[in-house]
Amino acid sequence: MTYDVIVDQAPWAPNLKEEVWNSLVQLVPSFAKMGFPIPPALLDYSPLPTTIANAWKQQIGDPIPPEVKQQLQQLQEQVQKLGMENMMLKAGHDIKTAQVQSKHTLGEQKNMVAAQEAKNMADANMVALFKAFQDAAAKGDKNIVDLLKVMKEDGDSSEVS
Repeated sequence: MTYDVIVDQAPWAPNLKEEVWNSLVQLVPSFAKMGFPIPPALLDYSPLPTTIANAWKQQIGDPIPPEVKQQLQQLQEQVQKLGMENMMLKAGHDIKTAQVQSKHTLGEQKNMVAAQEAKNMADANMVALFKAFQDAAAKGDKNIVDLLKVMKEDGDSSEVS
């Protein structure tokens, strides 16, 4: 049997800790100037003994004061509340928009129905008028017969033009 053996440094090996610490010593001042908070976990890579680094980390504790945490929580609650209000307003706006569109569509349909009724009435009036002319012509009303002849002649002359 053959085995492959991989030899690597442990994450807490002194050489690796020293390399990381040397890099951090150069980077941390720049980050601090830019306003980035320095995490206490960086002390794990310091050349200090572990017990001192852990004690220091406990003393540093949470870098955010309780007052600021409370204000952050209140702001988060306000943001959540405003988000809910915004959603409710949008929903109300959508409902009103749908109502306006529904009224608009209903108005268009009413106009179409009214236009069709007007056309039907005009057609019915034309039929009644034509029937009245026919009845008068059948009875021999000379004025109606003359009028029908003139209308026929106008229709014939307009076809020639």
